[in-house]
Amino acid sequence: MANDDLVVDIVNIKDEVIRTATLREAREKRLIYRIVQILIFDKSGRLYLQKRSNNVRYPGYIMASAGGHVDAGETYEIAARRELAEEIGVIDIPIELVKVSIFKHDEHTRLVATFRGETDDVCNLNHKEVESGRFYIINEVIELLNGKENISPILLQTLTPDIIKKK
Repeated sequence: MANDDLVVDIVNIKDEVIRTATLREAREKRLIYRIVQILIFDKSGRLYLQKRSNNVRYPGYIMASAGGHVDAGETYEIAARRELAEEIGVIDIPIELVKVSIFKHDEHTRLVATFRGETDDVCNLNHKEVESGRFYIINEVIELLNGKENISPILLQTLTPDIIKKK
């Protein structure tokens, strides 16, 4: 992947920075690092989800509205805002940190900060990362999570009823 040389903070389970490493090293050595996902709802309460392009990790999978790695020295919020702008062209909207959770998958552990925000204006998809996306009513989201679609493991683990229904 193109971003394997990205430098990230390596943290412990308490989210304290221990050192930095490349994303490649973090993955190879199964070190804990930070990621963000952002859930964008429209004013009607529908949730925007994206389908990843073939150029990135989890190609063709349904993911959160936006998300990615927290660069070394970045806060969760700065990373969330950067990812929103990079992936779906959303800037300058209020976002709220909902929770930071431990995500374990394929013997890897990451800390995931989940944010939510509200806008009807998702524009300018970055097609290098995002194939497509749309707003889903909550019943459709629940069907997706329980269905046969390729859903990101992070989204499956972290998209809980309390996050979906919080307004």
